[in-house]
Amino acid sequence: MIYNLVKYLVDGNPGLSYCANGFKENSPDDCTSVNEGQGIEQSWYNREDITIQVVSRALKGTTARINNKSSYNLIKKKYGLTLPEVTVESVVYPAVKTWAIRPVTTPTYIGDDENGRPMYTFNVEITLQN
Repeated sequence: MIYNLVKYLVDGNPGLSYCANGFKENSPDDCTSVNEGQGIEQSWYNREDITIQVVSRALKGTTARINNKSSYNLIKKKYGLTLPEVTVESVVYPAVKTWAIRPVTTPTYIGDDENGRPMYTFNVEITLQN
């Protein structure tokens, strides 16, 4: 599901760079990482809630903030959204229908990385039907 979400963000923000599950060694300075947290199955409902963290870094703080806010605005408070099919390293991830994407936190400055690039982050919870 994480790759489907990254594809959705790339399609919605074509000028921004994204990666899944952490910054890579070759990730550009101005990049946003979409990180999958744990999924929690709610036994009394036929659903799974997955926490996602979105971290943006950039050479300038204003760029990191704008990039993070742009990603936030694209996915906050979505209901019934279908995340697109995507192929990663020859593996096809079929489209995923979400019940809801709800903000847990809003974009927040979390400090600079080890190379002095400012970082902003927010978290959302994505509900999927099991």
